[in-house]
Amino acid sequence: MMKALIDRILNKNFIESNNIIQSISGIVDYFSSEEEKNSFVSFYNHSYEFVCEDRSTYGDWQTPQKLAREICLNHRSAFGAPDVVIEPTCGKGAFVKAALDVF
Repeated sequence: MMKALIDRILNKNFIESNNIIQSISGIVDYFSSEEEKNSFVSFYNHSYEFVCEDRSTYGDWQTPQKLAREICLNHRSAFGAPDVVIEPTCGKGAFVKAALDVF
């Protein structure tokens, strides 16, 4: 799903991209600038599988991407897509990435 979103907004300006995201999720004005939209696209195009354990950088144990995805899949199976997703920590965003992929 995330790859499909990136493909849809890749050649659109940030305003058109915001309209696409709003039509999918209800989120208004996700991007505040063209630079922000381009950074988002670049991040997912060049480092899509970057989330991993990195104790030396963060000083803790990061949630593995596969675990975050399984949690989201289980939630979707049991309850459907949630209205809101909150990242429980300030790590690399494994839950946010998994939620974007699954929901």
